[in-house]
Amino acid sequence: MNYFKIVFITFIVIFFSASSSFSFTDADTISDIDKMVSLFGTKANIQLWIERIVKYGEPAVKHLIDKYNAIKDEKRWPIVVCLSQIPTDASINFLKDILKHHEGRYSTSATIKNFPIEYEDGILPMLIELLTVQPTRFFRWDTSERLKEMTEREPERAGFLISNLKNDTLYKDRNEQIYEILEYVSGYHHWSWAESKIEPKTEADFITLRNSFWHDWWSKNKSKDQVEWLGEHLSSDNEWRRAHACAVLGSLNDPKIIPFLLKSLDDNSQRVRYWAVIGLKKWNNTYPSGGYLFEVFKQEEREEIKKLKEYFKD
Repeated sequence: MNYFKIVFITFIVIFFSASSSFSFTDADTISDIDKMVSLFGTKANIQLWIERIVKYGEPAVKHLIDKYNAIKDEKRWPIVVCLSQIPTDASINFLKDILKHHEGRYSTSATIKNFPIEYEDGILPMLIELLTVQPTRFFRWDTSERLKEMTEREPERAGFLISNLKNDTLYKDRNEQIYEILEYVSGYHHWSWAESKIEPKTEADFITLRNSFWHDWWSKNKSKDQVEWLGEHLSSDNEWRRAHACAVLGSLNDPKIIPFLLKSLDDNSQRVRYWAVIGLKKWNNTYPSGGYLFEVFKQEEREEIKKLKEYFKD
């Protein structure tokens, strides 16, 4: 009998302890969310509060959404960051709704920047639409940058972008944004209709020609990765295209970029050599925290290239 009493008492203690703990955590979460929002616009480190709230995990999601709906748009971005770092069905769907309706400048931009990477395939169509939302200045740059990053992570997404090009002047603005993203990730910077050897007669002809170029490019390059796309441009006659390819290669965290950048150290263009040096310095952790100005590079170019070649010779 005493045994069963002990078991029963133990169960009651555990049950009420758990209930008490949950209630405390729930109240503490609400308090911390309120505190984070109240500190917005002050010198307080909001990031520390974000990290604190994220530790509460899924139980915090409901309270974050409630707070989001109760405050003005300019104060919502920390809420969005928290929700992005607690990926549940509720938080992901709520973030998608923010993108779908894009009613707030700050909350929409924060969602574009912080939406969880592991779920980002689900927002590709929304981001395509956001490329031309008015007022475009609020969303265009954030959306374009996110699409570039997404395509770098998964190069096959370039095919999705190309599938959204339209042979219609009504889509000219959106097409232009997609071209810019494709040119960046593929290395086809400074593309000109002259490369196709077909002169367009009308604006509609130009759009059709440009779209055809990208569809053709994708059919030939969809099995390659971004390093291969960019590497092919290092033999281009276009100095700016070679420099762009080096600059983007240098931003990638992929050891396959090293042979391409080493080869570019001997390029006849100082601008190309500059970007090759920057990429390699980032790779061997000698890139200055304050940046590496072109003027500084010109003064120490010969010595820097010599050191880098020595470092990467094996």
